[in-house]
Amino acid sequence: SEPTTDTKMADRVDLLKKTPLAVLACYTTPKLITIPENANVGKALQVLRDSNVYAAPVVTAENVPVGMVDLNDITQWLATVLKGSEWNEERKNHLRSHHNFEANSFFSKPVKEVINLSGQDKLDAMSVDDQSLYDAITRLASGTRRLPLVEDSEVLTVVSPSLFVRYLSESITTPEFADVLKLTVGERPRKDVVSIQGSAMVAEALILMSTKGVSSCAIVDASGKLYSTFTLKDLRIVTNARSFVKLFKTVDEYILDVRRRSARAIFPAIHCYTKDTLERVLLRMAAARIHRMFVLNEQHELVDVISLRDIVTEFIK
Repeated sequence: SEPTTDTKMADRVDLLKKTPLAVLACYTTPKLITIPENANVGKALQVLRDSNVYAAPVVTAENVPVGMVDLNDITQWLATVLKGSEWNEERKNHLRSHHNFEANSFFSKPVKEVINLSGQDKLDAMSVDDQSLYDAITRLASGTRRLPLVEDSEVLTVVSPSLFVRYLSESITTPEFADVLKLTVGERPRKDVVSIQGSAMVAEALILMSTKGVSSCAIVDASGKLYSTFTLKDLRIVTNARSFVKLFKTVDEYILDVRRRSARAIFPAIHCYTKDTLERVLLRMAAARIHRMFVLNEQHELVDVISLRDIVTEFIK
């Protein structure tokens, strides 16, 4: 007879518990990306940008981790520097022409002082010994964004949902995973979508994302139709005090600038539909190396967003 849902879940959990976390090692970068504890925010942003990552451990000279810093923490610091939520034309014009103080304050901040500033990147290290995929997914499901994997107090790698998705994309024929992968996007609880119009200022979008605790937002037209996305990784073209003024462009102008500088940014927003299966979404995310997709219904209306972590945590439900 057909196994029950509970039996399938028990088999899946048992498999994840028997699979050592070390299987993810082949999906990690050859060299661990770290930020020196004596760096400032400008240097940290440069490391994240050059490595094309959202986060990295902050380490001592002996490679001992003292915390994690990600683009959410840096954006939270930017929001503090700009000290505002009122974006009238007078304020915008003032910032465009008088931003040197804010720029210097932003870039010169010691990185140790922005560790976990967003409250979303607590250092939740895992030992390389006796840890399973189930252990790590459980921690990610509880809200932890990334898990430094340590041995003898030294960081070996950082486990993130993207590593699981790359592993799962090569394990889609595993029988224990089949029932999860057949689920459609619309069968999971919907999440609030953070969106902004392209005429808004970049700093507004960043502060909105910081307030909502997300790393991307949908760019929509006046009717609410999705046509692009803006992510914290787009901060990569703000590298010094001279380029700080770009934060006071409109989102549309800024995105055009990003696209001119990055071949990976020339595509329109990658999205999925409520009727798509998690397998389809997982494979598209793995191929495009993206962390989330905005979700449209059959009327092409923006209704949801799904992330790598949403998919990964389905495997322990």
